[in-house]
Amino acid sequence: MIRKFAALAITLSVLMFPVVTFTGVRADDAKVTLENSTGGRNEKLSVDLIHSGGEYKTVIYDSDDGLASSEANSIAETSDGFIWVGGYSGLARYDGADFETIELPPDLLSINALYVDSKDRLWIATNTGGVALMVNDGFTVWNDVSGLRSESVRDVIEDDSGLIYVATTSGIAVIDGDMDLTVIDDERLVDCFVQNFRKDNYGRIYALTNSGEIFMLRDGKVEQYLRVEDPRISVVNCILPDPEDEGYLYIGTAQGAVFRGNYDGGLEESELLYTSKLMTGVNAWNILTASYSCAHRTVSAWSTVTRCMFRPTYRYTAILWAT
Repeated sequence: MIRKFAALAITLSVLMFPVVTFTGVRADDAKVTLENSTGGRNEKLSVDLIHSGGEYKTVIYDSDDGLASSEANSIAETSDGFIWVGGYSGLARYDGADFETIELPPDLLSINALYVDSKDRLWIATNTGGVALMVNDGFTVWNDVSGLRSESVRDVIEDDSGLIYVATTSGIAVIDGDMDLTVIDDERLVDCFVQNFRKDNYGRIYALTNSGEIFMLRDGKVEQYLRVEDPRISVVNCILPDPEDEGYLYIGTAQGAVFRGNYDGGLEESELLYTSKLMTGVNAWNILTASYSCAHRTVSAWSTVTRCMFRPTYRYTAILWAT
């Protein structure tokens, strides 16, 4: 059993940067909600870092602390309290005191994303080896031999019925309860570079491509497809479903703007919530609201890492990356 922390320890995965941890006291009146890669959605947060008044300090973990390298692409937490960190140099497990490097087959060493499903199983999305499911001390792998059109997997997510969706650089595959993989057969998805998934509170899975197209998936099929026509939204970099309004999305653009609009209405007349005036060439690269706590708490995420700036947008946080 892993020892729980008396003070909250909040761990944030920052692309191409080390793991950042915030520690501090609990704030019961936090108003921010949650989305994370452990499957939790829209829970009340224990700590509000944005309005903490400087009560938190930053601890950065890198290769000097036992990580394989000073980068973290994804973080997930399993129910036993372990924190899993995936990056381009492999997988590490953190027990609250030490990082342990997990031995992986060579094809699984470069990790894009981690996901913990409703059965507390750890999924690993890799750059060159397909997608893997960690079972005890071994791995079940789906790759081109299994039917994947591309072994470069960008993201993994589970729907309410237990189907596992796999985003690749050439479409989307689905793994069912019998562990059988099928590719979603839709001509609009052929050769699509699908960069990530988002899940809402109403059973919808949204898939975003690197060209800004948004697919809405349900029951293992494409239910809707949208190419944004609003001239203000030239390139969609990221999306986040509104937890309270079905069909509404928050949209981050390559121009550093954040919009809110109705997907079912084609995102027409989307409301502009935020635009960056800090510098030219700033991208809204991700929109999220929370990360992890080793004490099974969740918090609003922010960071002082160089080149990463956070600005509050309603109850969400837009993460902006300078290009």
